Amino acid sequence: MLEEGALLARKYRLTRPAGFGGMAQLWVATNEATGAEVCVKILVPDKSDDESVERFRREAYAAARLSHRAIVRIFDLVELGPSGETTTSGKPAALAIVMELLHGETLGDLLMKRGKLPLDEAVDLAVPFLSALAHAHRAGVVHRDLKPDNVFLAVDPDGHVIPKVLDFGVSKMAPEVGRSSLTPGPAPVTLDGIMLGTPSYMSPEQARGSRNIDARSDVFSAGILVYMLLAGRNPFESEHFHSVVSAILNLEPPRPSGVPDAIWDVVARCLAKDPEARFADATELGIALRRAAGRTSITDSGPQSGIPSMPKAIVPPLGGDSIVTVPPVSGAERPEEEAIVAASPRQRRSVAIVGVVVAAAVVLTVAAMVRSAGGPERGRVATTSAAGSGAPPGVGSSAASSLSAPSSASPPSSASVGSSSDARPSATDDAGAAKATRPAPKARAPHVEPSIVRDPGF
Repeated sequence: MLEEGALLARKYRLTRPAGFGGMAQLWVATNEATGAEVCVKILVPDKSDDESVERFRREAYAAARLSHRAIVRIFDLVELGPSGETTTSGKPAALAIVMELLHGETLGDLLMKRGKLPLDEAVDLAVPFLSALAHAHRAGVVHRDLKPDNVFLAVDPDGHVIPKVLDFGVSKMAPEVGRSSLTPGPAPVTLDGIMLGTPSYMSPEQARGSRNIDARSDVFSAGILVYMLLAGRNPFESEHFHSVVSAILNLEPPRPSGVPDAIWDVVARCLAKDPEARFADATELGIALRRAAGRTSITDSGPQSGIPSMPKAIVPPLGGDSIVTVPPVSGAERPEEEAIVAASPRQRRSVAIVGVVVAAAVVLTVAAMVRSAGGPERGRVATTSAAGSGAPPGVGSSAASSLSAPSSASPPSSASVGSSSDARPSATDDAGAAKATRPAPKARAPHVEPSIVRDPGF
């Protein structure tokens, strides 16, 4: 059944092996109905190994119900007969989980190659899987086996890296998540005194075999992952199983060099031996880590959001999924606020064109009214200004000619010849005749500044 070219459930054609996932085999397969490539995780259990079957089903049930960009997507769970056909009766010869095909490497592979990561890069990798873990906690699912090999750094075709949480095989689900009237779901697999998980990443309560495991146990394991990103090593790693358990129960992890105080306070709180001293769940942890790193998101409270700030000792829970990549804190407004306030270039151009048309219509209307109503008087003012000024004849006549030209269509009037003492100031008083003799202050009318309507060059 498990060979290249085999057809499972009359739909999935096995293409090539892709390794192992726990006790199961991983295969790249093609969906014959759609042509899409998928990953098929196949478990061939022993006849007496009911626990492995229940854990395998649990993985499918838990992950399929958690729709999040940083959790691997599960498409199908099929029970197979000896020849790869679908079976619904009796004990299956094999079980297969069909999931999305990921390209990349695990977080464990990355840490083995690079060790300690820069702070910004460590936070970039931690925030997404903490967001996925927070989503699971809100749905009543505790992972219980969070470790570097269960965080896959998937590379999209455009080059973006998205950490994805894998393997919910030993997860603990709330009754309403794992069971319903239609699908009974997997049976519980937790027993008193039995440790479930990977020893080096267990919480103290897991190491003791406690049955009362909740989200704070995942917070402890997540704290180990963040510690490894910052230090390049597991603080509780040891060659012997008993030494690992003793370190988890008793050892206070040393602070890595170069880690800022705010970041270390978050990590140290995650690794507290007492669950009551830790963050309540991954939602609180994610918020605290982002703030300690100087980042924020639209779901946090604080000066960068519309949510009222809360006291520093209280960490508000997220109302929804947190943001994978968050911008640095700055004094500027949030981008979404700017986008709401700012108009588009096309809108601004439309408003500008309408404004220009309206302004031009107003200007032309006023100009026509001025010419029809004040033409004779303007001719008199221009002649008076030219005759009464002490400027050379060329200057005076030029100024008079330029001002009288707009009113040439008006009939001549006797008022155009008058004394300079009766003339009211015009635009030429300041612009055309700098040396003109100004009338006495008492006989002078109130000064009127020239406007664009009266400017001869308009």
